[in-house]
Amino acid sequence: RGPLKARLRESVLGDTLADTGLFDRKYLQHLVDAHQSGVRDYSAPLWSLLMFESFQRQIANA
Repeated sequence: RGPLKARLRESVLGDTLADTGLFDRKYLQHLVDAHQSGVRDYSAPLWSLLMFESFQRQIANA
């Protein structure tokens, strides 16, 4: 909904989180869509997912 909209969608719905095997891609899609449409405020879990994805990328590049 804000300046991180594109980054959030790319990070949370991209391959990095999906490849961990920890997350259901359909549920992640639901979280992003519901949040960005204003149906629910999922800012806290989405922020956590964004930070976890960033951590995963840093580990992979280390």
